[in-house]
Amino acid sequence: MTLRTILPILSAVAVAAGCSQGKGTLSVNAKSNAAATQGAALDAGNGLTIERVRIAVCEVELEKSHPDDGSPGPGGPSLVARRPASSSDSPPGDDGPGDDMDDDGHEVEVGPFLIDLGIDVLGDPTKVPTVAVGDVPEGVYDETEVEICVPVVPEGSPLADLAAAGASIVVDGIRPRPEGAEGFRPFTFATAIAFELEHEAPFEVGPDGTASVTVAFDASGWFKKADGTLLDPELEADRAAIEANIRASFQAFEDDDHDGEDDSEEDDGGTDSDLP
Repeated sequence: MTLRTILPILSAVAVAAGCSQGKGTLSVNAKSNAAATQGAALDAGNGLTIERVRIAVCEVELEKSHPDDGSPGPGGPSLVARRPASSSDSPPGDDGPGDDMDDDGHEVEVGPFLIDLGIDVLGDPTKVPTVAVGDVPEGVYDETEVEICVPVVPEGSPLADLAAAGASIVVDGIRPRPEGAEGFRPFTFATAIAFELEHEAPFEVGPDGTASVTVAFDASGWFKKADGTLLDPELEADRAAIEANIRASFQAFEDDDHDGEDDSEEDDGGTDSDLP
């Protein structure tokens, strides 16, 4: 058999191998890290309670540094929060979770989707609901990024309300009426902040199981200064400090056993968060 005959055969085998790559399932979960107040609204301090939090996750991206062999890159687990490179970066335009692999098999994206937590979850840190599921190519990834931003979606999407409001996160709650008036009144805090959670640790998606990422946050401190006094969600002068608290409260980590805890910390016996 001549070389001219062999080359087309090898090329066909390579194409077939690429097409036969298996699919795994990636689930994305949400967790409230606030102190347990099962069955009650979340106490945000200073008379404020939080009854609902909606978060727009524009995408979850899994990335390989070595796409040819699927091996993870060097370095141990770490987690940092950072803004996207440019505020003009566009989130995915498709509606609902799905997978999007780039041409060289280097990264895969799932999203956009909505995290919508009410009283039943915000006050119960033992609950870790799944908010999105997508099929992704199996393999070992060594970086996971979760991007939170103002979504761009069509009408009818679960994210349409946030998109119309130009918001990435919306918080609904109640607060005491002004002095001299009895009872409570509702408040809403909406923000367009955009940031990414980057988790650098080996992350395996297998063909016969579900790999899982949990996005966790603690909203109980969003409207508090360092000394515990009020940051007013209806006062524009307090907006920047509230947004800083929101960014600092988020984590994202691998959670294949769906218990709301970072798998890498459970494996290593560690308990400290890597989020600055």
